[in-house]
Amino acid sequence: MAEHVICMKKILPLILSAVLAVSCGGNYARLGKEEIVKGFPKTFTLSGSEVREVEVPAIVDIKHYGDRLYCMTMRPDGLVTVLDDSSLEPCSGPFLRLGNGPLETLTPIPFSNMYFHEEEDGLMADFFNMRNSLIRLNLSRSEAEGAVVGQSLGEIPGELMGRGPVSLLGEGFFFFQSPEEQKSVRRGLWQDGGICYARAQERLNAFSLQDPDGFMFNLFFTSVAYDYERRRFVEASSMQNTIHLYDLDGPFSKTLSIGGPVKDYLVMAQGGMDGASMYSQSVRSFPDFFVVLYCDRPLSRPSGLNPSLLFFDWDGSPLLEITLPFPVTAFDLDLSTGTLYCADQGSDKVSVVGIEAFLKDWKG
Repeated sequence: MAEHVICMKKILPLILSAVLAVSCGGNYARLGKEEIVKGFPKTFTLSGSEVREVEVPAIVDIKHYGDRLYCMTMRPDGLVTVLDDSSLEPCSGPFLRLGNGPLETLTPIPFSNMYFHEEEDGLMADFFNMRNSLIRLNLSRSEAEGAVVGQSLGEIPGELMGRGPVSLLGEGFFFFQSPEEQKSVRRGLWQDGGICYARAQERLNAFSLQDPDGFMFNLFFTSVAYDYERRRFVEASSMQNTIHLYDLDGPFSKTLSIGGPVKDYLVMAQGGMDGASMYSQSVRSFPDFFVVLYCDRPLSRPSGLNPSLLFFDWDGSPLLEITLPFPVTAFDLDLSTGTLYCADQGSDKVSVVGIEAFLKDWKG
């Protein structure tokens, strides 16, 4: 394993020095000095395009794959509903139930936490069921049979029950872990039967609250995407105006700060839920760039504000901003057709709109 990844199974215990927090800026959760993003080379407001809509009750996330639109919901009779991407008519579902069964999950699973891949038996989705099991869901057979078809891939330690994981193509899984004192968030990698930390993860894990209240440790949670070719992570902060970029096993790391400097997280924590804001709601990975769904809004207002899609290359350079004309809480993008798929949890709407002209204008 590369020298930039520290493995707990080889080095025990791992001591996170307070020097890390000081070197990273004290009360500012960042990797070195942040790069402030004050604008984008290209900006568009999405308007004048035909929008197709359909209601999907209790929608929380959306994923386009092939000619299908997978909708993650909070429906008690099944979390996954499958739509035809042309007609937006239901093809199958709902399937995948909430529960404690072997092929059930405790909460809806964001599609960014699933690894989609083709096998001889059809389209698979690997995910962590929020307990201690890694599940392989056969989406093709589940869709055909209208019920979950899958298998357990094994178990990971119960203390890793958190948000995630994001698959690393057979090299392990990304995980989030919230210690019992709920003052911080720990992210890391489960690889070859052991816990590992990339150097940048080690630095981010060092940030901690002084007086936990059971909620404001969420300041350190992020949405995560991974570029398999570059072996690079992007973490878009849910409750801070920051985006962290770092290599799995290399020296590259940086923090982007949207619109202004990184905010002091201890000051933010003192404001509590009433003063908290939501920033990044989702992030998607593409071969040449990543896209963050960004909306600076009060946490008390879960929907109703129009967000933007922020495009960055994998070195963190801003490329494009598209302001959306309607509320969106989750999205996906089909680059082959220039089609944007959006979901809004507040209205239970799925919206489909063509943005090919905007992408062509951007790329020239």
